Amino acid sequence: PLVVTETVIESYFVHCENSYPVLSVSWRTLRERFHLSDMMFDNFVSHCIAESCPLNLYLYTTHLLMRADGPDARYSVVSMLVDAASRLYPKPGEEGKMLLIWSKIFDILLDLHHTGIRSSAIASMLKQLPTTMLKLAEDRESGGLFNNWFGKKSKYGLEFRLSTRLLATFLLYQVNKDGSLRVSAGTRHNLTSDAGKSMDSLRSLVHNRAYLAHI
Repeated sequence: PLVVTETVIESYFVHCENSYPVLSVSWRTLRERFHLSDMMFDNFVSHCIAESCPLNLYLYTTHLLMRADGPDARYSVVSMLVDAASRLYPKPGEEGKMLLIWSKIFDILLDLHHTGIRSSAIASMLKQLPTTMLKLAEDRESGGLFNNWFGKKSKYGLEFRLSTRLLATFLLYQVNKDGSLRVSAGTRHNLTSDAGKSMDSLRSLVHNRAYLAHI
């Protein structure tokens, strides 16, 4: 059922974007317009992850946010979404759906920051994302010592991999070694080793012919 619903939601976004922009369509709206069954069962999120249905997850999150009463409730929602995003892998050709999920996370966290949620709590959310992002950004799927030479070529597009690598590196630079959040551009970096490695990997792309046209 989720795969069918995913297709319906995607079609709705494509054909009704002017009337109902993607960032404002609610789960309730789609359920009413398409007479969808109630998908709010206990293991809904697990099914979204297993069947790779980011749009279902996105709209379900929107539905939960509409019912969330106060910053603590919204924090619980984004905590669920961050955990799901850390385990969610898009289907080939549908990479843009992950950008939508990440955008939703950032919007919620920014809103929570403005409402006074501790920056350390926000940092704890952000630092969960880069690991999965960098895995999605790998040029080769297979892990291991000889991954860069003999691994299976990534099923994701180069532009998505580059964008994801950039985003992951940016996030790593926003969380200091002590777990605190850089809340202003003028704050001195106290980088983790992962941040340094990610930046070195990013800089190495200038010598990669496949990426030259995109850098």
